[in-house]
Amino acid sequence: MRLNEADKITLVECRKRALMYLSSQAYCVPASCVGNAIWPSSEMRAQGLGGAASRILRGLQKDGLANWSSNGRDAWGWEITRAGRKVLEERTE
Repeated sequence: MRLNEADKITLVECRKRALMYLSSQAYCVPASCVGNAIWPSSEMRAQGLGGAASRILRGLQKDGLANWSSNGRDAWGWEITRAGRKVLEERTE
């Protein structure tokens, strides 16, 4: 399933929503949760949201703003970096 026209937003807004969501989480989260935060009204299933969000998250990782993390057991997913928090602080000032 693709995004509806009403759900389409700019890449800049997607990145901002992803960082805001990641900054609100105490632990790492799956890409599907980030996708739901980026496109809250989307009718996509978790797998689709995760796939769509992965593109955004990989870009954030490339820029040093987010990381994929795992403790080797049960906790795995994406988390914001210090640089990502700094970018958010600069945007809200």
